[in-house]
Amino acid sequence: MKLYHGSNIEVKNPDLKYSNKTRDFGKGFYLTTDIEQAQTWADKKALKLGSGKSTVSIFEIEENELTNLKVKKFEKADEEWFDYVLKNRQDITYYDDYDIVIGPIANDGTYEVINLFTRNILTKEQAILQLKSYKLKDQYTFKTDNSLNKLKYRGVLE
Repeated sequence: MKLYHGSNIEVKNPDLKYSNKTRDFGKGFYLTTDIEQAQTWADKKALKLGSGKSTVSIFEIEENELTNLKVKKFEKADEEWFDYVLKNRQDITYYDDYDIVIGPIANDGTYEVINLFTRNILTKEQAILQLKSYKLKDQYTFKTDNSLNKLKYRGVLE
């Protein structure tokens, strides 16, 4: 399976020390199966940092490699996914022992819904109902060195 990572630099050897703890699925190396999503991440990162250039790095992992890892997969943006994203974004002490977490990405619209929930403007049920209307892209978060070692770097999109 091909996975893509968007950044302001080419990433050949992912390193978890550069990861942000308070993202959707916590500290990890984030990839997607969607080239357009990876390009969006790359564009945003280059713009935000004001350095480097928008770059999409390509990786592969064999599906059978996933069976040897502890993987959590969220099929959709439901209550379980919502609670997990909230824990990771709000509690810097939260920790889980997954090697990889797979699921929908919280896009710009999703951030607003989560913000309305945390400000008690929406109930959890209302927030989840709104989230179900979004067509969310996927994200694969490699959270351990063991999982990163399964990725094979394949170059950058030209």
